[in-house]
Amino acid sequence: MSRAEAIAAFQAHAAQQASAARKNPAAPPGIRSCFRCRSSGRQLSDETWSPDAPSPPTIDVIYLHGACESADSLPVRNLASVALKRGWRLRVPEHHGHGESDGAAGVLISFDDVVTDAADYIDGAIQDEGAAKHFVLVGHSMGATAAAYLGGKLRQQHGSRFLGAVMIAPAVGADADMIPNIFVLQALRVASWIVPSLSLSATPFEEPAGYCASDPPPGRNFRGHWPLRTARVLLDLTIRRVPDDCAKPDGFFRRAKEAFPAVVAKGRGDAMVPDEAVADFVDALSAACASAKVTMPRSLEIGSGHQPLMGPGGLAAAERVAAEVSQLALLPS
Repeated sequence: MSRAEAIAAFQAHAAQQASAARKNPAAPPGIRSCFRCRSSGRQLSDETWSPDAPSPPTIDVIYLHGACESADSLPVRNLASVALKRGWRLRVPEHHGHGESDGAAGVLISFDDVVTDAADYIDGAIQDEGAAKHFVLVGHSMGATAAAYLGGKLRQQHGSRFLGAVMIAPAVGADADMIPNIFVLQALRVASWIVPSLSLSATPFEEPAGYCASDPPPGRNFRGHWPLRTARVLLDLTIRRVPDDCAKPDGFFRRAKEAFPAVVAKGRGDAMVPDEAVADFVDALSAACASAKVTMPRSLEIGSGHQPLMGPGGLAAAERVAAEVSQLALLPS
């Protein structure tokens, strides 16, 4: 079975499991709202789960989702459940082109836009009246990588108020079987500028039936082959930018000023991100932390697949993420 066939089989199995989970999700829907980004002027939609208590939450958890997803997912509901149980608030902004945020459906303009919008959102969230004393980032796939690019800056700006980041299956590399040949890559880059929202069979197929919280799917998630621009953004990120930024001697992630308390979590049998790429990423983060005298990153395995917070083991994986957040909160400031 090819890797593409294995992914398709996994998606079909996940869809069957999610159909039952949608009938009794771990948490109800959150409160929908929106945020205007200072840098881009874009409006991002978001969803928030707050504990039912008179005092402010102890921790604000800000979750950055992956490409073509949204806050409308069973993994988010699992995370909301474990956060609320601990008296934490969960905030989930939806990237541009995702959910109900500004932009063409499923289309990412650039990864830098994702990072800049997220930085603006975080800045606004932690300045809100009633904001928690501490905040932490949790990200999945592309969202986890965005958290990594924000971590050092947040540590420098906010000190111990920023607890760190838990990065789930970060998009830091791509399996060789999933990368088109050089001619297709060049054609993709050219076409993505001309017709960014066009979807072709050469791009990954997104099937939200395996993780969507709304019934019926896709809810606010994108379904279909990824738009050309989004596919190009993710390819450039995973096969060029992150490997270059992990490279010795002075890649971005190896610099002391980019260090931050980090947990890197990977699902068993993740068919999307190679173990070697994750190991290189953790090595780069470790080099930065050693130089900056920041607690060394932790690397662990939770759940299974590229999105361990979904499926029968999803709630248990979310509990593991919450345990890691609690551990970050105990680290010396």
